[in-house]
Amino acid sequence: MCRDEYEQWKTSDDMAKCYIMATISDVLQQQHEGMESAADIMMSLEEMFAMKSRTTKREAVTAFMNLRMKPGQAVKDT
Repeated sequence: MCRDEYEQWKTSDDMAKCYIMATISDVLQQQHEGMESAADIMMSLEEMFAMKSRTTKREAVTAFMNLRMKPGQAVKDT
């Protein structure tokens, strides 16, 4: 990567970091202040929140799969 390409990448990365930092809470901003790149911040945020969304999806699917209709019950009543 030549110097001009690196400078262009660095400018884009800095801009992405600013957008990310502007859209997250103050607590998360403090936790991610020292990170070097936008990719590092995104990976950290994914690690923090991805597990919760997987768990939520699994719980929703489990609840749906365990849902049973009573005999004579209309579909709209469930």
